Amino acid sequence: MPLNLFKSYKIIDKDRIRLLDGLVNKFIFDFKVFIWEYRNVKLADLEHQKGINAKMKKLANKSKFVVNKLDKIIYHDKSPLISTGQSFPLGGTVY
Repeated sequence: MPLNLFKSYKIIDKDRIRLLDGLVNKFIFDFKVFIWEYRNVKLADLEHQKGINAKMKKLANKSKFVVNKLDKIIYHDKSPLISTGQSFPLGGTVY
């Protein structure tokens, strides 16, 4: 046999009904505000992370560009301009 916990609990006063209704509505409103603020913070974090990722991608592309330029300077037509054992007019040898 189920036990009715609210058997003896009766709200007769209309002011109490309005008070409970107001409290429930305030709770729902506060919860919606909390979710909205949390969502905005998460979106701001996401936008910030996207900005960081875009900067990192630009830096990586710039680095690739510099490496490619250096490769073209050092290895012209796939033969190195500087080979090991080559001596220079100013002195010194590359090993």
